[in-house]
Parts: sequence; structure tokens; C-alpha cells
Amino acid sequence: MEKTEFSDNDFSSLFDSNGLFKNKLENFSENLEKFRFLNKKAEDVQSENSKLKNEIRAWVDRKVQINLPQSNINNSYPSEVPPKGKENDKTYQERYAIAQEFISGWRACIEEFENYQKKCDGLGKLFEEITQKNKEKVNNTLSQISKLNLSGGKFHFLIFRLFKHFKSSNHNGKSPGCCNFSFFSKLNTMFQVEILFIEFSVSLNIYQDNITATEDKIKEYRELLDKSVLRLNRIRMGRTPAYSNQAQRCSVCNRPYVFLKWCKFCDIEQFKKQFPNWRSDNSDFDKIIHNSQLSIKFPNGFIQWIPYEKFTNVKFVGRGAYANVYKANWVEGLGTWDYALGRRVQHPNTPVALKELKNSINIGKEFLEEVKAYIESSSSTVLRCYGISKNPVTNEYIMVFPYAHGGNLRNYMKKELNWINKLDILRHILYGLADIHIRGLVHRDLHPGNLLHYRRTISVSDLGLCRQVDDVKSSDKIFGVLSFIAPEVLVGKPYTQASDVYSIGIIMWFITSGQYPFSDRGYDKQYLARDICKNLRPKILEGTPPGYKDLMQRCWDADPNKRPTTKELYQRIVFWLNEFNKEPSPDTIKQFITNEPQLLEAHDSNVEYASHSIKIQTLIGPNLERRAEKIQKDTNSNDGDDENEDEGKMLTFIKFL
Repeated sequence: MEKTEFSDNDFSSLFDSNGLFKNKLENFSENLEKFRFLNKKAEDVQSENSKLKNEIRAWVDRKVQINLPQSNINNSYPSEVPPKGKENDKTYQERYAIAQEFISGWRACIEEFENYQKKCDGLGKLFEEITQKNKEKVNNTLSQISKLNLSGGKFHFLIFRLFKHFKSSNHNGKSPGCCNFSFFSKLNTMFQVEILFIEFSVSLNIYQDNITATEDKIKEYRELLDKSVLRLNRIRMGRTPAYSNQAQRCSVCNRPYVFLKWCKFCDIEQFKKQFPNWRSDNSDFDKIIHNSQLSIKFPNGFIQWIPYEKFTNVKFVGRGAYANVYKANWVEGLGTWDYALGRRVQHPNTPVALKELKNSINIGKEFLEEVKAYIESSSSTVLRCYGISKNPVTNEYIMVFPYAHGGNLRNYMKKELNWINKLDILRHILYGLADIHIRGLVHRDLHPGNLLHYRRTISVSDLGLCRQVDDVKSSDKIFGVLSFIAPEVLVGKPYTQASDVYSIGIIMWFITSGQYPFSDRGYDKQYLARDICKNLRPKILEGTPPGYKDLMQRCWDADPNKRPTTKELYQRIVFWLNEFNKEPSPDTIKQFITNEPQLLEAHDSNVEYASHSIKIQTLIGPNLERRAEKIQKDTNSNDGDDENEDEGKMLTFIKFL
């Protein structure tokens, strides 16, 4: 093997102006100083994060300041029904709407603060771990350098030794540069030094980047906190209702403000002035919009006509049984009342969802009923309708809603949720449903796809089938997701508020399992409907708290008269939530602490997740209702004897279109 020859120039070039090791000692000293500086900077960043956490905690503690009239509070949550004797009191209803909007806004701000608190806690822990790892990595590199005896002045000594003993000539047949020491060993050491110095420099750069990223996060959280504080202060400014002794009066009309700096009467006059400037080309819609603006009860409780050209970036999202849904930006944006400024403030490019109804050119009663249902709702957990529009190409009418970035309940359940989270989901749903029921309406299509995660709450949406309780005209069609439809509806009886409660029971099971019911079985729609009528219910998971299980089973009882009301359900859920705040934990809560059902694995099946139109066919044979009731009361006592002669006469009584 041919030997490599070295010269003085070959080696000394490593240390000239372009060499690998030039100024390494100076750079090493600078990096040591930088390491000390970064350690001090890391301490300052942690201190700043702790300071921000303390500020946020102070705001979180203000949740106890939610102080409304006792008649509007049920424990720590607002009552969903007026007290006895106030059912038809419009003044009370207006005050209730005011209280609702205030307490909802306040709670939303507090939830934002709690979210920021969690983020700061997580950031602090993560940064502490990263800092520790960075310090360990740098100290490990310094330790290796120290072992090579290259720190401080010894670095110069090594260079001196290398040059002093390096010779270009051979001595006694030895290889060049071997004068009483191993040249290659020394050269290898120098390359180890170079690698360690590079590692040292890279580690410091990573350390610095981590500190900078954490500083940026703290700055971001502080800006979010400032915005939430500003919003909360504006809500607090607007909480004084007209019936308070401290209420102010409008400087224009001298009437008392309903909210601080909001004069309902002057706002109505402004709406009237705008009436000539728009037209929907449909007298029914014009009337509905006019009425919503003339009977406004709180600053944002109205709808408006929105020309289609005011939407940009329209993108198709999904298709339902009777509507197509699009996402878009509303150029002018939503105009919300700013209590501090005392006027409406636009929010340009507001993200919205456009619900374009099929076959709505000749507008029918159903669409008008849905619009009215949204307008009349005063609940903070019923998705608000911004307004109405019309597609100039298809001539179909459109309802405009907030865009729910969080998706529906089915998406939301993919998160890791504890029992407080799950009960709070139910509270939101029941709060909105109670508002629907108190106005004498029935939702008729409750399932996870119609429950949207919007602004940290689960909101009830899709009121297209909402009807008055006494609107029981017979129809051969029902509408919904089969597994959430009450058995009495499946056999042709009218929807009732108890039918909605049945759907709540199935939703309660969905919240514990994370899956749609009956997704583990063959989804034969005809036989599934029959089995539901014969008391088939989802299998309750092991670990479900006994109290929760009992309430769920009462909701899906085959007898509608035995099901609880939304008021009873809401009060029970609120009771459990309030019990969680007590120390030590009461016995009523220990069932939730010690029990946690495991979410079911997803099943590949043809389960329908969207609502569909269903046609009820007449049974072959007389006395349909008598036979259906018999099926309902049957609790599988026949043990498989159901395939008898009568079964042949019944065959299919439900057929999906």
C-alpha cells in the first residue's frame, strides 16, 4: 500500500487564515459567553411566562363575579325556563334574553382565559424540558472537550507541540512527522476538536431558537389575553339592563337603554331607514326580516338580507338531503354592537356557512318556519342565523350561518374528554333544546351531525323541521337518522317533545362511546327500525356511571310519558357539574371519578350519518296502531319466536326513499 507523504505546508495550512482551526479558541470563548447569556435569558423567559400566568389566573378567578338577578340563575347557570307566572311576560323574556347574552359572553371570556392558562402551563413545562435538554447537550459537549485537555491555554500548547515536533524528513525509516509522537493520533484529536466545536455551536443555535420561539408564543398569548380582556370589559359595560336603577338614558330619545349604550328604539329607527335600500324579491322574506328588526330584543338578535355578491371564496362543503352547504367569506361582515363605542362595528370577511336549500325557488312553509325558529331563539347554544340570501344562478334561497370551525359533535368526540367536558356538552345541548321546547316547538332531527362546535360551545343547529307541538298533521314521511328517531315516530305517531328527549338519550350513549349506535351490526334499515320498535337500544358500556346510565335509560324509554323533560334533564346535569366544584367530592360525583367507559373502536359499516327522508308504509293487515303498540311493548320476551305467521303479514313497514 502506497504511503502518504506530508509536508510542513500540508499541516500548517490547517491553521492559516482559511484553515479549519483558525481562531477556534476565540470562537470557543465567545460561545461559552453566549451559553451563559442564554441560560440567563431562559430564566427571564420563564419568569415572563409565570407573570403572564398570574395575570390570567387573576382573570379566571373573576368568574365568581357573574352576578345576575337570582331569578335568572340556576345554581351557577341561568335558568332555562321562566318562573311560574312569567311564561307570557314579555318584559321578563326580554330581561331573560339580556341575561342570557351577558352570561354567555362572560362565560365565553372566562373559558378563553382558562384556555390561555392551560397554554401557558403547557408552554412553561415544555420550555423547562427543552431548556434542560439544551443545557445537558451543551454541558456534555464541554465535558468531552475537557477530557481532551483542550480548554483554555492548553489549546495553544497543543498547537505548539504539533508544530515543534513536526518534521518533513524521515528519521530512521520512520514515516514523516513521527518525531517521538503519533502524528495521526494528534491529527485525529484535532478533528475531534473540530466536531465538538461544531456541535457546541449548533447546540447553542438550537437553544437560542427555542428561546426565541417561546418568547413569540408568550407575546402571542399576551395579545390574545388583551383582546379577551377588552371583550370582557365591553360585556361588563353592557350588562346593566333597562330595569336597573343605574340604567342610563339615550341622549337622542331619552328612553332608557336596554343595554348600556344600546337604545333599542333608536336602533329600530335606523333599521327603518334602511328598508328602502334592499329587497329580497319575496314578500314573505321581506316581512320576516322587517319583523325581526322591528321586534329586536337585544343588540344582535335580528336577521338581514345579504346580497349574494357580498360573498367571496365560496367553496362547496357538503350535500344534505334537502340542502347544499358552502363555506364563504362575507365581505362586509357581521355588524355587532360595540358597547364601549355605542354603535355597530363591522367585522369584514366574516367566515360563514351558506345553506342553499334545494327546490326553494317556490318558497314553501317549511323554509319560512325554519327562518322563524332561528329568529325567535334567544338561546346562546342555538346556532344564530345571520340572514338570508339568494343564488342568482340557481335562484335557490340561502340561509347564512356562522361557520363552525370545530365541526360537529362527531368530530369533537375524537378529542380526549373527561366527565366534566362530557357533561358540559350535554348542558349546552339541553340549554338550546330547552329554549326550543319552551316556545312550544319540537326539533324533530337531533343527532350529532346537527350539533356544532362553535365558540367553545356545542350549538343546536338545523331547525328546518322545527314545528309547533300542536302541528301534528299526518304525513307518510319522517326525516332523520334512523338510530336517533323515537320508536313511536317510526310507527307513524306524531313527533313530540318527548321524541326529542329520546334522541337526547341516544346522544348520551354516543357521548360515552364515541360511535354511532348499531354501527357494529349489519345496517339493514328495515329490520333495524323493527328492532328499535321492539325495544332494541345500544349496549351500555361497562364503566358508565350508574346515575348517568339511569338517566339515559329513562330518556330512551319506549313509553314517551315516562321520559324526563328537558327541564329535568338540564337541572340534573347542572347539579352534577356544580357538585364537581365541591371539596371533598360528594358521593354523587364519585361515580364519575371512579368510572370511565372506554370509547368503542370505529366499525366499518354502511351506517347513515346524515338525515334522510323516510316513508312509512301501511302494514299489510288492519289495526296498524294496535300492532305497532304491541311491538313497542314487546321487550324481547318471545326469545326468537317473532318470526311467526303475523310477521309474514307485517313484512316491511318502513322503506327508505
